[in-house]
Amino acid sequence: MNPSENKSFKSRKFISVVLFASLVLLPVTGLIVSISETIENDSLLHLSTILHALSGIAFTIFSILHVVKNWSAMKSYIKQSPKNYISEEAIAALVLVCGMIAISFVLANTLF
Repeated sequence: MNPSENKSFKSRKFISVVLFASLVLLPVTGLIVSISETIENDSLLHLSTILHALSGIAFTIFSILHVVKNWSAMKSYIKQSPKNYISEEAIAALVLVCGMIAISFVLANTLF
């Protein structure tokens, strides 16, 4: 079997790579935006703001695609065995996300 014959496009791998790349790019461009505002470099600020917005859009779109492609696996993570209770991992993730949102609201109200 020729190795070039088995090279079909793998959408799940593509989605995961783009999702990871945009995940890395978001905080990097956010820091560059912050630094370029401090040093008052308008061209760097403009470029980094555009890259930050585009990476945020890509992250959002590919996050949704990731959930769609992996929905059956995610359902099995959320549900426990035959009882259909929510698993401990899903509860821990929910508590973590809610905690981060609560902390961000508290910080936003105290800082601004």
